[in-house]
Amino acid sequence: MTNIYNPVGIVDTVPDFIDPVQGLLALHRAGYSTAYTTWATDQARTFEELAFINKAKVWHRNDPVLLAGAAALNITSEQLDQLFLIAANIKT
Repeated sequence: MTNIYNPVGIVDTVPDFIDPVQGLLALHRAGYSTAYTTWATDQARTFEELAFINKAKVWHRNDPVLLAGAAALNITSEQLDQLFLIAANIKT
């Protein structure tokens, strides 16, 4: 991941939560869309994970399912912060 250029008016602190669409678009822009899709559609997903994937209204930064998914994709805590920053600045 690269550093984020933050012009005036752009979120530059890691938000506590983001919209799932923003999160998915941030994952795509960072090159994780295929890995995420593979993880999300794996038949090994638990009911809790499927509820998060399919029904979450927001993605909380410290949600245990989100953190487990990030770990499965080898996304570090710092990279996850960057993804949340990217996501927060995507207009949907």
